[in-house]
Amino acid sequence: KNYIFIVALNNNHCKIFLKCYNKTNGETRKRMQKGERVMKKFLASILVVSIFATLLFSGCGKPVAPEDAFVAPENYVSVVQITINPTANLYLDADNVVLAIEYVNVDAKECYSKVESEIVGKNLDAAVNVVVSTAEQDGYFAENKAVTIDLVETKTEEKKAEVLNTATASVKAVLTEKNIQAEVKLSEASQKVVEDKAAADKAAADKAAADKAAADKAAADKA
Repeated sequence: KNYIFIVALNNNHCKIFLKCYNKTNGETRKRMQKGERVMKKFLASILVVSIFATLLFSGCGKPVAPEDAFVAPENYVSVVQITINPTANLYLDADNVVLAIEYVNVDAKECYSKVESEIVGKNLDAAVNVVVSTAEQDGYFAENKAVTIDLVETKTEEKKAEVLNTATASVKAVLTEKNIQAEVKLSEASQKVVEDKAAADKAAADKAAADKAAADKAAADKA
């Protein structure tokens, strides 16, 4: 027998009809039966793809957010990132108290999740101490000899340099205390923030000194 395959699509359903016609010899029948099996597999594949596409575009295929997805606290002011090999973001309030810690990579989660309660709720100085100490205990300074600090975000422009200087000083203090030989670096953007603030402070100090000298000279001349 010879065969005709008829595919009918209706409301996302696929129906396959097999219609036979004419008589033929045994050899042709075998070829037709083989062709039937191949065609059925091909049509089944098309059906699976069609169903998947329908589910995807209907919304069923949207990725589900992981259960441990990080949600930033609403009242944070700054975000400081500390990278050793673990990389973590510390979310700070206006008083530089850590509101939350975000694990940027797997190493950070494995390293800091066990001491999260010692980080969240603490001021930046104490939190940095825990971060660096824990990384050292877990052996991350064995290969990596640097701590990089970056101000990822801030909602208060005037506190940029203050936050960075506090973090830098805290890291250096704990490295000295623990006798850890490592370099403390700022990201390029954060380094510029500190340098600009230092230059602005120096300019203000120089102006104040110049104004005082001028005032003193005017007073002396008047006398």
